[in-house]
Amino acid sequence: MENEFDFNGEWSNEYDDTAPKIIPAYNSIYVLTQHLLRDRLHKEAKILVAGAGTGKEIIDCSLDNPHWCFAGFDPAEAMLSFAIKKVAAASLEDKISLIHGLIDNVIEKDFDAATSILVMHFLPDDGTKFN
Repeated sequence: MENEFDFNGEWSNEYDDTAPKIIPAYNSIYVLTQHLLRDRLHKEAKILVAGAGTGKEIIDCSLDNPHWCFAGFDPAEAMLSFAIKKVAAASLEDKISLIHGLIDNVIEKDFDAATSILVMHFLPDDGTKFN
Protein backbone atom coordinates (compact mmCIF):
# COMPACT_ATOMS: atom_id res chain seq x y z
CA MET A 1 0.00 0.00 0.00
CA GLU A 2 1.36 3.40 -0.90
CA ASN A 3 0.50 6.19 1.49
CA GLU A 4 -1.24 9.22 0.08
CA PHE A 5 0.82 11.28 2.49
CA ASP A 6 4.57 11.62 2.39
CA PHE A 7 5.39 12.04 6.07
CA ASN A 8 9.02 12.74 5.23
CA GLY A 9 8.12 15.28 2.58
CA GLU A 10 5.72 18.16 2.11
CA TRP A 11 3.01 16.65 4.35
CA SER A 12 5.29 17.02 7.39
CA ASN A 13 5.39 20.79 6.78
CA GLU A 14 1.61 21.02 6.48
CA TYR A 15 0.44 18.51 9.08
CA ASP A 16 -0.11 20.84 12.05
CA ASP A 17 -2.24 23.23 10.01
CA THR A 18 -4.04 20.68 7.85
CA ALA A 19 -4.89 17.80 10.20
CA PRO A 20 -7.36 19.78 12.38
CA LYS A 21 -9.14 20.93 9.21
CA ILE A 22 -9.60 17.48 7.67
CA ILE A 23 -10.06 15.23 10.73
CA PRO A 24 -13.39 15.69 12.50
CA ALA A 25 -13.01 16.46 16.23
CA TYR A 26 -9.21 16.38 15.89
CA ASN A 27 -8.49 18.39 19.04
CA SER A 28 -11.25 16.66 21.00
CA ILE A 29 -9.66 13.27 20.37
CA TYR A 30 -6.59 14.32 22.35
CA VAL A 31 -8.57 16.00 25.13
CA LEU A 32 -10.74 12.90 25.60
CA THR A 33 -7.68 10.66 25.58
CA GLN A 34 -6.14 12.71 28.38
CA HIS A 35 -9.30 12.40 30.45
CA LEU A 36 -9.29 8.63 30.02
CA LEU A 37 -5.62 8.37 30.94
CA ARG A 38 -6.01 10.60 34.01
CA ASP A 39 -8.90 8.45 35.18
CA ARG A 40 -6.82 5.28 34.98
CA LEU A 41 -3.22 6.24 35.73
CA HIS A 42 -1.35 7.27 38.83
CA LYS A 43 0.13 10.72 39.25
CA GLU A 44 3.62 9.84 37.97
CA ALA A 45 2.80 7.66 34.97
CA LYS A 46 5.09 6.80 32.07
CA ILE A 47 3.35 6.82 28.70
CA LEU A 48 4.44 5.56 25.29
CA VAL A 49 3.11 7.44 22.25
CA ALA A 50 3.12 5.52 18.98
CA GLY A 51 3.25 7.81 15.97
CA ALA A 52 4.48 10.87 17.87
CA GLY A 53 4.43 12.85 14.61
CA THR A 54 4.99 16.57 15.04
CA GLY A 55 4.49 16.33 18.80
CA LYS A 56 1.00 17.73 19.42
CA GLU A 57 -0.28 14.85 21.53
CA ILE A 58 2.85 14.28 23.57
CA ILE A 59 3.52 17.97 24.27
CA ASP A 60 -0.08 18.91 25.10
CA CYS A 61 -0.41 15.91 27.38
CA SER A 62 2.88 16.69 29.08
CA LEU A 63 1.93 20.31 29.71
CA ASP A 64 -1.46 19.31 31.10
CA ASN A 65 -0.02 16.51 33.27
CA PRO A 66 3.26 17.81 34.68
CA HIS A 67 4.14 14.65 36.64
CA TRP A 68 3.91 12.27 33.69
CA CYS A 69 6.88 11.27 31.53
CA PHE A 70 6.68 10.26 27.88
CA ALA A 71 8.50 8.40 25.16
CA GLY A 72 7.30 8.79 21.62
CA PHE A 73 8.39 7.09 18.44
CA ASP A 74 7.75 7.76 14.78
CA PRO A 75 9.27 6.35 11.59
CA ALA A 76 8.99 9.71 9.78
CA GLU A 77 12.17 11.63 10.52
CA ALA A 78 10.78 14.89 9.10
CA MET A 79 7.70 14.76 11.32
CA LEU A 80 9.79 13.92 14.35
CA SER A 81 12.15 16.82 13.67
CA PHE A 82 9.21 19.18 14.24
CA ALA A 83 8.41 17.40 17.50
CA ILE A 84 12.02 17.65 18.69
CA LYS A 85 12.03 21.41 18.07
CA LYS A 86 8.69 21.86 19.86
CA VAL A 87 9.82 19.80 22.85
CA ALA A 88 12.93 21.96 23.15
CA ALA A 89 10.94 25.18 22.75
CA ALA A 90 8.63 24.07 25.58
CA SER A 91 11.65 23.02 27.73
CA LEU A 92 10.26 19.50 28.10
CA GLU A 93 13.39 17.50 27.23
CA ASP A 94 13.54 16.08 30.77
CA LYS A 95 9.99 14.68 30.46
CA ILE A 96 9.80 13.64 26.80
CA SER A 97 12.11 11.38 24.84
CA LEU A 98 11.60 10.97 21.11
CA ILE A 99 12.80 8.02 19.08
CA HIS A 100 13.12 7.86 15.31
CA GLY A 101 11.91 4.43 14.27
CA LEU A 102 9.37 1.80 15.18
CA ILE A 103 8.39 0.08 18.42
CA ASP A 104 11.45 -2.17 18.15
CA ASN A 105 13.64 0.94 18.45
CA VAL A 106 12.15 1.83 21.85
CA ILE A 107 14.60 0.51 24.41
CA GLU A 108 12.50 1.12 27.51
CA LYS A 109 9.64 -1.33 27.93
CA ASP A 110 8.17 -0.34 31.30
CA PHE A 111 5.20 1.94 30.53
CA ASP A 112 1.97 2.47 32.41
CA ALA A 113 0.02 3.18 29.22
CA ALA A 114 0.43 3.62 25.50
CA THR A 115 -1.48 5.53 22.86
CA SER A 116 -1.74 5.05 19.13
CA ILE A 117 -3.98 7.79 17.82
CA LEU A 118 -4.53 8.33 14.09
CA VAL A 119 -1.86 5.76 13.23
CA MET A 120 -3.29 2.37 12.29
CA HIS A 121 -5.03 3.47 9.09
CA PHE A 122 -1.62 4.31 7.61
CA LEU A 123 -0.33 0.78 8.05
CA PRO A 124 -0.88 -1.78 5.28
CA ASP A 125 -3.85 -4.08 5.78
CA ASP A 126 -1.72 -7.20 5.39
CA GLY A 127 -2.51 -8.89 8.69
CA THR A 128 0.42 -7.44 10.63
CA LYS A 129 -1.86 -5.07 12.54
CA PHE A 130 -3.01 -8.06 14.54
CA ASN A 131 0.49 -9.00 15.78
